[in-house]
Amino acid sequence: MKSKGSAGPDNFPPILVKEIVPSIITRLSLLFSSFISVGQVKSQLHGKLPLSPLYTGVLTSNPVNYRPISLTSLFCKLMERVINRQMLDTAS
Repeated sequence: MKSKGSAGPDNFPPILVKEIVPSIITRLSLLFSSFISVGQVKSQLHGKLPLSPLYTGVLTSNPVNYRPISLTSLFCKLMERVINRQMLDTAS
């Protein structure tokens, strides 16, 4: 996680999250495990994410040249990385 990034929709700056994660890792682990076991993420963690179009093509007037993006909370990104790492470790 980049420390110098801006805060997401949860208003937690990455540098703060990087500093506090070691002290709350056990609780985060329990929280992430509970989300994984039920297959859902609480709306308070995930939040209501506004979509923004990101230009990716040549012609700006063509809607196909845009893809939707949304800002995700840092804790949600952290959980996604944990799940991704576990899936990759299990696959190898």
